[in-house]
Amino acid sequence: MRGFGSVRRALLLLALVFALASPSRGASLQDATLAVYNGLYAQAVLSAQADLAHLKEPPSAASLWDIDADDPRILWSGTPGQSLVQVTTFTKGVYYQSFRSGQTITAGADLWVLPAPQMKTEVPEEDPLTAALNPRLATAMYLGLPPTSANDSVATFWASPDVLLRPAVDNAIDRHDLPASYSLTLQTVPAASRALTPAEAPAPGFSPTSNYVEWFQERQSAIFDFSVKGGPYPWTGLGYTYDWNPVAPDVVGGSEFVAPKGSPLVFVSLTPVADYYKK
Repeated sequence: MRGFGSVRRALLLLALVFALASPSRGASLQDATLAVYNGLYAQAVLSAQADLAHLKEPPSAASLWDIDADDPRILWSGTPGQSLVQVTTFTKGVYYQSFRSGQTITAGADLWVLPAPQMKTEVPEEDPLTAALNPRLATAMYLGLPPTSANDSVATFWASPDVLLRPAVDNAIDRHDLPASYSLTLQTVPAASRALTPAEAPAPGFSPTSNYVEWFQERQSAIFDFSVKGGPYPWTGLGYTYDWNPVAPDVVGGSEFVAPKGSPLVFVSLTPVADYYKK
């Protein structure tokens, strides 16, 4: 467990979540509460950067999910490994509110997604209190997003595994042998096991590239910069989101994949995050 004792952390988080979730609270209290969360987020950015820069050994990621037919947790539209896989993304509801279930759409941007139902399962298991009182914040922490994220909904899709890549040292989607390849790979270049690259620029200030190694290295060079517009983010580059929730057992969050802009997807549903974790 990280930091001070679990009971103390839980009590602190309860106070912070209650302050942010209560509109009746004074502005000064909410500002102070947000400052605490901003501090936690800034520390997450620095820690993720240190992990990826090989300044320290990253945590084990044994809990990562792979898009693999042998993993019973993965949801398939038909025969495992020969059909579409269900994925989710935390987003703004206005982007998808006009689509109907079963409609085939084209990704209008690079979609950073998780395999369903990982987030729906793990967020309330990790922190049931915040998931109930402030599900938007609980989701943002789990996904390595800032506490002020304006995302308000979870969109669910069916996607072909052929259009997905893992934005990690090795972009393969069916394995995550990171501990074995870590020291060698990050001291040379990332491994482009799949002939796919996100379609959009790797970070503010860069142009799109079709070279995955170039995309990875350019993203690493800028995504942690606090002065860059649109940043920073605690991107791990190791296949998982950086979970900065102070009550989380470690920083390994969701198993992240990218469906590049232009990818065909089958829309399933749009759920307000306020309702997403309810039984």
